[in-house]
Amino acid sequence: MVISRIVKFEIPRYLENLIDIVIDKFNESGISPVDMLQYMLDNDINNWIHYYAYTFIIPVAKEEENGAVNDLSELYAFVLTGYILDAFREKRIDIKNLVEGQVLAHKTNQYDLTVVDGVEFKRDYFVFEGKAYLYSILTNINTMQFGDTMPGFARIITEQIKDGNILLRLDERLALPVDQAISYSTLNFEKYRGPQFHFKDSILKNLKTITIHINENTSDKLLLVVKKKVDNNSKKDFWHIELETLPYRDAASKGKYCITTFLYKFKSK
Repeated sequence: MVISRIVKFEIPRYLENLIDIVIDKFNESGISPVDMLQYMLDNDINNWIHYYAYTFIIPVAKEEENGAVNDLSELYAFVLTGYILDAFREKRIDIKNLVEGQVLAHKTNQYDLTVVDGVEFKRDYFVFEGKAYLYSILTNINTMQFGDTMPGFARIITEQIKDGNILLRLDERLALPVDQAISYSTLNFEKYRGPQFHFKDSILKNLKTITIHINENTSDKLLLVVKKKVDNNSKKDFWHIELETLPYRDAASKGKYCITTFLYKFKSK
């Protein structure tokens, strides 16, 4: 006979301050918890509010026992905060807003990147010098294989890059102690699909070389820029390699947003 282990709800440390703010604002609003719960149920975009409401919140409110819930008000605050993040977050991300408030405590190059040799990649974060750094919302963290323990880009770096340094942006706003890091990713069938550009036999004579590959059927393009640079901070030479996808845009697409993929690689001489 299999005995299931009840896991109690616990607010992640990195959400504690945000949840406190949400509850303070909610208490100031004068809205009743019942009305707010009904609003969330009526506007349940991804259908997870129904699960929490009818499996935990409503039964416990009716004084039914549930071993996973110690404090109903704490669980309610957790669900309310999650709903706000899910329903009212920015739909378009302005990278300026991310960069302006970043907190960089380590030595960086001119691109605000830090050498992180010895970094340990996990599914939802990476570990460096005793801290867990959550991946940026702009990072593609799809895996290459089902059930992989790290994102596709990290798998490529760890298995295919044999020399050179690994550089990452260490934003302390995304850092937390390793023992508080939690992975929320579930097993899925997503696969990392990044652009591939083969230029092994290319001769790089100039300080800057631009190459474009085009798909004759779709007119989509891949833009590769390789240029010799000198880091302003360390004064060392390196190759700066940029690869960007350029989807074809017709007249009807003018003025509409378009998602592209942009990859960087820094190669020391």
